[in-house]
Amino acid sequence: MLENDFAGYGIRSLWNEIKYKNDADLRIFVFEGKNGNAIRRSIYPEYKMKRTPATDTFFENLNFFRELLDFAPENVYTAWCDGYEGDDTIATLCHDLKGCEIEVMSTDRDLTQILNASFPMVKKDLTDRRFIRLYKTLVGDPSDNICGLKGFGLSAWERTRNVWDLLEEFVKGKDVDLNRFDHKTQNILLGADRDLLRKLWEITGFYYIGDKMIKKQGKKDFAEVERRLNEFFI
Repeated sequence: MLENDFAGYGIRSLWNEIKYKNDADLRIFVFEGKNGNAIRRSIYPEYKMKRTPATDTFFENLNFFRELLDFAPENVYTAWCDGYEGDDTIATLCHDLKGCEIEVMSTDRDLTQILNASFPMVKKDLTDRRFIRLYKTLVGDPSDNICGLKGFGLSAWERTRNVWDLLEEFVKGKDVDLNRFDHKTQNILLGADRDLLRKLWEITGFYYIGDKMIKKQGKKDFAEVERRLNEFFI
């Protein structure tokens, strides 16, 4: 909501949703940590290097909204971990909240590989959720500047549908019987850079943050929020 909101009205809309949606559900707003791409770029320097930087207005609005969350109701938290992406924080929270009913409100299809959560905002899964990480490793992902395996495109992905589990073993560096694959796929795998595949597999997964994650609980001060909103819109 904030990406194309230069006037700041998205902030008011989001805040009203928080203020007037009085339920007992735990709600957590997840933010990117500082230098969140550092770990993955240390493994694969090209990671997300072609993305257009966000505008200053976006960061100003985002940081202001983040400040407002300090005064949200007590069932609202913010969470992040410096040195890690927001996706890592979300995956860690889903891991730690196993057994709970979890909805992740994001349009990021990468997150749908988290199997114990639902994603109401994702209209259509890219592929079987269990194999999204494998898809990104082999086919690539232009949005994250991930090259994928040379010669392995969408046709190869569909052609190998019945042996995705075996491809995953190959990507992880395990010895597999290449005769299980068709000749085209065999030739691609024989020419594969196994070290590159290992790196791509690592960066397309999630890191478990554990107790390094920072979580802040709201302290419910609606008057302070209104004061800050009035100043913001002057």
